[in-house]
Amino acid sequence: MCLHLRGHSILKNTPAVLEAWRRNSDLPLLTVISQIDFPHPPPGVTVLGRLPFEELKQHINRHQIHVCPSRAEGWGHYITEGLSVGAAVITTDAPP
Repeated sequence: MCLHLRGHSILKNTPAVLEAWRRNSDLPLLTVISQIDFPHPPPGVTVLGRLPFEELKQHINRHQIHVCPSRAEGWGHYITEGLSVGAAVITTDAPP
């Protein structure tokens, strides 16, 4: 199962993630956690709103793949979060 954390940042590139799932029906299930709603997500995608910290932590730890294609990343909290729980992290090959 895959996880994409959007939070409130527009730099997390969530529309590109959703488009990838829309175009490729054979991708694994994806959970998107976002503070804004994405109506009509593609099949295989579940969009959750703001979660209590304990529930968010469970999602971060449970998902084996973290999808992190940020358009800009500073220190890399987003990427380090996935790595810290032993998940595979899919990200872009671009400087911050």
